[in-house]
Amino acid sequence: MKRKFKIAQNDYTKNMLPHNRREVFFDVVKLHWKKLLLLGLILLLFYLPLLLSTVTGDIYVSNLYQSLEDADDAQRLSAGQALANLDVLKSLVNILFWGVFAVAFAGMMRVLRQYAWEENIHLSTDFGKGIRDNYLQTAAVFVLSGIVYALCLTVYYTAPSYTTALLSALSLLPIGISLLVILPILMIALAMIPVYSNRLWVTLKNAFFIYARCLFKVLLAMLCCLIIWLPALIPNFYCHVFGSLFALLFTPFAALGWTLFCYDCFDAHLNPIVCPELIGKGTFPA
Repeated sequence: MKRKFKIAQNDYTKNMLPHNRREVFFDVVKLHWKKLLLLGLILLLFYLPLLLSTVTGDIYVSNLYQSLEDADDAQRLSAGQALANLDVLKSLVNILFWGVFAVAFAGMMRVLRQYAWEENIHLSTDFGKGIRDNYLQTAAVFVLSGIVYALCLTVYYTAPSYTTALLSALSLLPIGISLLVILPILMIALAMIPVYSNRLWVTLKNAFFIYARCLFKVLLAMLCCLIIWLPALIPNFYCHVFGSLFALLFTPFAALGWTLFCYDCFDAHLNPIVCPELIGKGTFPA
């Protein structure tokens, strides 16, 4: 039995190509959504140590709460301090696991760069090349993020020990700075690493350069991309597990959107200075 091929009514022309990066996003999702989901599964595989760490902590906390049902105030206070210490210790251990997760993330960002530039992809080849070329800087960014998170946890747990509410509130400022300054810069750096051949310090400096010029747009885009992780942040065992699974599967889609947004920012403020040939790469303006 012969297969019947449908013939398009109109010839494919340049005008049908994506004219901007918003159109690139929908074009890539339409054509390659299966591969993006596959990247999500690969991320999940490398995220398992972090997920196991979270699940182990949840089980320990649940068992501890059950054992404190008939405890007095002193025992509850002691248990609370022990849980705080355990949480900080777990965040320090997780720094190593973030380095493991960075393996898959480095490979994924290379693939997303190729998609953003509308270039040919051989998934296994480009994924492996991304690991070889980008792992060290990607891992450094993730390790730095883990250190900052551990420090923020320490600040959060020590804040109530100050004598006045004002001092406690002021002590929480590093957390706000981390969320509003350090996190956006590190996320921009992750988008830069596969594009430019710079040392990490130069990458971070350029990321700050972009953030200072696109501050509100960056914060809004960052919020839109990270919103898929909100269910995983709910302090509940099932939210931690299923929320993380959901977020990891759709992280390649969010990372693609973030990558394309960053490339627009690079075109406006950085590429005219350092790489004019990258301006609009992957788009075909009418």
